[in-house]
Amino acid sequence: MRRSALLAVGFAVALAVTVGASAAPKSASPCVTILVASPEETPNGSFGTSFSATKTTDLSFSVVFAKGFTGEHLVELRFSTPRGFLYQSMTVPAVIGGSASGTRNVPGYPHPVRVKSGPKFSYKGSTLWKVDAPFPVGGTEIGRNSLYGTWKAQAYLDGSPNPCGAATTFRIGP
Repeated sequence: MRRSALLAVGFAVALAVTVGASAAPKSASPCVTILVASPEETPNGSFGTSFSATKTTDLSFSVVFAKGFTGEHLVELRFSTPRGFLYQSMTVPAVIGGSASGTRNVPGYPHPVRVKSGPKFSYKGSTLWKVDAPFPVGGTEIGRNSLYGTWKAQAYLDGSPNPCGAATTFRIGP
Protein backbone atom coordinates (compact mmCIF):
# COMPACT_ATOMS: atom_id res chain seq x y z
CA MET A 1 0.00 0.00 0.00
CA ARG A 2 2.74 2.45 0.94
CA ARG A 3 4.68 1.68 -2.21
CA SER A 4 1.68 2.44 -4.45
CA ALA A 5 1.02 5.65 -2.52
CA LEU A 6 4.65 6.73 -3.03
CA LEU A 7 4.44 5.89 -6.72
CA ALA A 8 1.23 7.93 -7.04
CA VAL A 9 2.83 10.91 -5.26
CA GLY A 10 5.95 10.63 -7.43
CA PHE A 11 3.83 10.49 -10.60
CA ALA A 12 1.80 13.53 -9.46
CA VAL A 13 4.98 15.54 -8.77
CA ALA A 14 6.47 14.57 -12.15
CA LEU A 15 3.23 15.53 -13.90
CA ALA A 16 3.07 18.88 -12.07
CA VAL A 17 6.67 19.70 -13.01
CA THR A 18 6.04 18.77 -16.65
CA VAL A 19 2.81 20.78 -16.85
CA GLY A 20 4.45 23.76 -15.09
CA ALA A 21 7.37 23.67 -17.49
CA SER A 22 5.17 23.61 -20.56
CA ALA A 23 2.97 26.43 -19.23
CA ALA A 24 5.99 28.73 -18.78
CA PRO A 25 6.78 31.03 -21.70
CA LYS A 26 9.53 29.61 -23.89
CA SER A 27 11.20 32.99 -24.38
CA ALA A 28 10.55 36.57 -23.45
CA SER A 29 10.16 39.16 -26.14
CA PRO A 30 13.54 40.45 -27.33
CA CYS A 31 14.74 43.43 -25.38
CA VAL A 32 17.93 44.11 -27.33
CA THR A 33 19.51 43.88 -30.75
CA ILE A 34 23.29 43.64 -31.08
CA LEU A 35 25.06 45.48 -33.93
CA VAL A 36 28.78 45.19 -34.75
CA ALA A 37 31.12 47.84 -36.14
CA SER A 38 34.81 48.44 -36.72
CA PRO A 39 36.27 51.94 -37.07
CA GLU A 40 38.72 50.55 -39.64
CA GLU A 41 36.25 48.51 -41.71
CA THR A 42 32.80 50.09 -41.27
CA PRO A 43 33.31 53.85 -41.65
CA ASN A 44 30.69 56.54 -41.17
CA GLY A 45 28.87 54.81 -38.34
CA SER A 46 27.76 51.83 -40.38
CA PHE A 47 27.63 48.24 -39.14
CA GLY A 48 28.91 44.99 -40.58
CA THR A 49 29.07 41.24 -40.18
CA SER A 50 32.53 40.34 -41.51
CA PHE A 51 35.85 41.69 -40.23
CA SER A 52 39.58 41.08 -40.60
CA ALA A 53 41.77 40.36 -37.57
CA THR A 54 44.70 42.04 -39.33
CA LYS A 55 42.77 45.23 -40.20
CA THR A 56 40.67 45.65 -37.04
CA THR A 57 42.00 46.80 -33.69
CA ASP A 58 38.71 46.62 -31.78
CA LEU A 59 35.17 45.72 -32.72
CA SER A 60 32.46 47.88 -31.21
CA PHE A 61 29.27 46.16 -30.10
CA SER A 62 26.19 48.35 -29.89
CA VAL A 63 23.50 46.88 -27.68
CA VAL A 64 20.31 48.55 -28.94
CA PHE A 65 17.41 48.48 -26.48
CA ALA A 66 13.81 47.92 -27.51
CA LYS A 67 11.42 50.85 -27.43
CA GLY A 68 10.21 51.70 -23.93
CA PHE A 69 13.24 50.24 -22.14
CA THR A 70 14.54 52.63 -19.45
CA GLY A 71 16.36 52.58 -16.15
CA GLU A 72 19.61 51.16 -14.82
CA HIS A 73 20.61 47.71 -16.04
CA LEU A 74 23.52 45.30 -16.10
CA VAL A 75 24.17 44.25 -19.69
CA GLU A 76 26.27 41.11 -20.08
CA LEU A 77 27.69 40.20 -23.47
CA ARG A 78 28.93 36.64 -23.99
CA PHE A 79 31.17 35.98 -26.99
CA SER A 80 31.48 32.44 -28.35
CA THR A 81 34.22 31.24 -30.70
CA PRO A 82 33.50 29.59 -34.05
CA ARG A 83 33.67 26.22 -32.28
CA GLY A 84 31.05 27.30 -29.72
CA PHE A 85 33.31 27.85 -26.71
CA LEU A 86 32.89 30.86 -24.44
CA TYR A 87 35.73 33.24 -25.32
CA GLN A 88 34.82 36.23 -23.18
CA SER A 89 32.05 37.63 -21.05
CA MET A 90 31.81 41.31 -20.18
CA THR A 91 29.26 43.11 -18.07
CA VAL A 92 28.47 46.78 -18.55
CA PRO A 93 26.38 48.77 -16.05
CA ALA A 94 24.18 51.09 -18.11
CA VAL A 95 21.53 53.75 -17.64
CA ILE A 96 18.97 53.80 -20.44
CA GLY A 97 16.99 57.01 -20.90
CA GLY A 98 18.88 58.99 -18.28
CA SER A 99 22.32 60.23 -17.35
CA ALA A 100 24.93 57.97 -15.82
CA SER A 101 27.37 58.89 -13.13
CA GLY A 102 29.82 57.08 -10.93
CA THR A 103 30.62 53.41 -10.72
CA ARG A 104 28.83 50.23 -9.76
CA ASN A 105 29.97 46.98 -8.21
CA VAL A 106 29.53 44.17 -10.70
CA PRO A 107 29.55 40.52 -9.52
CA GLY A 108 32.79 38.82 -10.56
CA TYR A 109 34.70 42.07 -11.13
CA PRO A 110 37.45 43.01 -8.63
CA HIS A 111 36.83 46.78 -8.87
CA PRO A 112 33.76 48.97 -9.45
CA VAL A 113 32.90 49.52 -13.12
CA ARG A 114 32.01 52.91 -14.61
CA VAL A 115 28.30 53.21 -15.44
CA LYS A 116 27.66 54.01 -19.11
CA SER A 117 24.88 56.22 -20.34
CA GLY A 118 22.97 54.96 -23.34
CA PRO A 119 22.71 57.68 -25.99
CA LYS A 120 19.72 58.01 -28.31
CA PHE A 121 20.20 56.16 -31.55
CA SER A 122 18.28 56.15 -34.83
CA TYR A 123 17.73 52.59 -36.06
CA LYS A 124 15.29 51.30 -38.68
CA GLY A 125 13.14 54.41 -38.48
CA SER A 126 12.92 54.51 -34.67
CA THR A 127 14.78 56.47 -32.04
CA LEU A 128 16.10 53.97 -29.50
CA TRP A 129 18.82 53.81 -26.85
CA LYS A 130 22.12 51.99 -27.16
CA VAL A 131 25.16 51.07 -25.09
CA ASP A 132 28.53 50.45 -26.76
CA ALA A 133 31.11 47.93 -25.61
CA PRO A 134 34.57 47.38 -27.15
CA PHE A 135 35.83 43.90 -28.09
CA PRO A 136 39.60 43.77 -28.69
CA VAL A 137 40.67 41.84 -31.80
CA GLY A 138 44.12 43.07 -32.91
CA GLY A 139 46.98 41.61 -30.87
CA THR A 140 44.75 39.11 -29.06
CA GLU A 141 44.43 35.33 -28.99
CA ILE A 142 42.10 35.60 -31.99
CA GLY A 143 44.98 36.25 -34.41
CA ARG A 144 47.65 34.36 -32.47
CA ASN A 145 45.57 31.15 -32.46
CA SER A 146 43.76 31.63 -35.78
CA LEU A 147 40.32 31.75 -34.16
CA TYR A 148 38.77 32.61 -37.51
CA GLY A 149 35.22 31.89 -38.54
CA THR A 150 31.70 32.79 -37.45
CA TRP A 151 31.46 34.07 -33.88
CA LYS A 152 28.37 34.65 -31.76
CA ALA A 153 27.49 37.50 -29.37
CA GLN A 154 24.59 37.03 -26.95
CA ALA A 155 23.17 39.61 -24.51
CA TYR A 156 21.86 38.89 -21.01
CA LEU A 157 20.15 41.49 -18.86
CA ASP A 158 20.28 42.04 -15.09
CA GLY A 159 21.76 38.65 -14.22
CA SER A 160 19.10 36.61 -16.00
CA PRO A 161 20.19 33.13 -17.11
CA ASN A 162 18.10 33.57 -20.28
CA PRO A 163 19.28 35.63 -23.25
CA CYS A 164 17.61 38.94 -23.96
CA GLY A 165 17.04 38.70 -27.69
CA ALA A 166 18.53 36.75 -30.55
CA ALA A 167 22.26 36.13 -30.80
CA THR A 168 24.22 38.12 -33.35
CA THR A 169 26.70 36.31 -35.55
CA PHE A 170 29.74 37.93 -37.10
CA ARG A 171 32.75 36.67 -38.97
CA ILE A 172 36.39 37.28 -38.14
CA GLY A 173 38.89 36.30 -40.83
CA PRO A 174 42.66 36.73 -41.18
